[in-house]
Amino acid sequence: MEPTETLSDDFNSRQKNKQQITYGGFWIRLGALFIDGLITLIVVIPITFYNIGKLKSIPLLIVVSLISMLYKPTFEFLYGATPGKMALKLRVVNTDFGKADFKAIFLRNVPGIIPAILSLILSVIIFSSTEFQTITGFFEYSNYVSNIKETRYLNGIDFLILSAEVVCLLSDDQKRALHDRIGRTYVIVQEP
Repeated sequence: MEPTETLSDDFNSRQKNKQQITYGGFWIRLGALFIDGLITLIVVIPITFYNIGKLKSIPLLIVVSLISMLYKPTFEFLYGATPGKMALKLRVVNTDFGKADFKAIFLRNVPGIIPAILSLILSVIIFSSTEFQTITGFFEYSNYVSNIKETRYLNGIDFLILSAEVVCLLSDDQKRALHDRIGRTYVIVQEP
């Protein structure tokens, strides 16, 4: 009889703790995304501009893309939050409200990683083209890329994923976006 009471007490304790959880909603998560975007842009934009206009280095393109791609999952796995989430007291947790494991973090980042890989492949193809070698500036590069139909397809995929993310986040009582559902994670507000 004693183990049953212990399990029941544990269940009641979990339920009580779940009721005290504050989930990270749309605006606070958008703020964290904005902070993380600023951090990555500080590193990525100057290198990317220089690479497009002068170096035209595929290895550098790959390194910069990997930094952008791995920023979020690395911080979430190691620290439970990106710097943007940390600044706003948010934390990524598993369904038991504990530390999310590697699998959960990887799965929750798949909707961002797959388009990033496709974008990297397209960028390598662009960097390998003879037309790209004559480009000397970012605006010239933007015009060139905007005329490539695969770029429009990739932008369409990004838009669909973003739309699904927002709809899921806004329609879920626990504020789970699509990637939270895939990874079986929550974003919660840490109590002081």
